[in-house]
Amino acid sequence: MQEAGINQKDDTVRLVRWLSEHPKIQRRLCESEFESTPEECIEMIEMLEKNSFYDMIFILLIKNSHDLIINEAISKMVTEKITNEWERIGTEQMCRDIKERIRDEIKLNEIRGDKMF
Repeated sequence: MQEAGINQKDDTVRLVRWLSEHPKIQRRLCESEFESTPEECIEMIEMLEKNSFYDMIFILLIKNSHDLIINEAISKMVTEKITNEWERIGTEQMCRDIKERIRDEIKLNEIRGDKMF
């Protein structure tokens, strides 16, 4: 367990160093006023992937999900993944999973009191 903490710390230091060497990417990832075009997103994904910063790819996509092209790409990808899972587990299980997920979200919404933060 301690080794995992050390590795995470090393990864964090490595990420911070890398971002300081790539200020344009840092701004596009961290600052809300800096938006990225879909082409820039592809470029940044490739750079993040090359450096094994996979979790930052998710952050980049979520931050830029308001872009119509990015949003459509994410939506299509999610639909394809759901379809693949549906075929794998079958209709009955998928329906159970969907209902369970909705129930979980209802409970979370009640706990949060309709507030996200």
